[in-house]
Amino acid sequence: GVGKTTLAKKVYNHADVRERFNCRAWVCVSSSYDYKKMLRAIIKQLNPITNELLDMLEKMEEEDLERRLYQDLQDKCYLVVLDDVWEEAAWDCLARRAFPDVGTSSRVLLTSRNRDVVQHADAYRHPYELKTLGEEDSWHLFLKKALGDGANAGCPPDLEEVGREIARRCGGLPLAL
Repeated sequence: GVGKTTLAKKVYNHADVRERFNCRAWVCVSSSYDYKKMLRAIIKQLNPITNELLDMLEKMEEEDLERRLYQDLQDKCYLVVLDDVWEEAAWDCLARRAFPDVGTSSRVLLTSRNRDVVQHADAYRHPYELKTLGEEDSWHLFLKKALGDGANAGCPPDLEEVGREIARRCGGLPLAL
């Protein structure tokens, strides 16, 4: 709820990023990931979708899917976003076997609520950590969402106390607000 996915989407869809990479793919990993399904999803984003491709992907075993993805990314400057990675094992499966490191300035962007996963993925870099909103920023976002354009007029005085309590209980998380 702090905005990890939202920020990653902004980066992924930015014009400079689209121009910089030959190919891009986005996959949501989550807590109950299906490795073969993730591999198929990435491959589908890198290739024109045909019935032949879909049939072939459904019949492929894990190792074949890894090999296919590796070949699709070989010699390309790629960006792959792995959104909402919960476990180190999910990272290990994909990064160690399916993504080539061929000096093309390719990137894998990872979002996770688990700092250990991020540190495991790259122990040499400091992850970008989003902070929660302060009390006043939370209040202003709450007003904007609750009152829309009328937020400039302020909150009705008889609702301000309960409104501020709602904003406080959201713990500074923009998604909750």
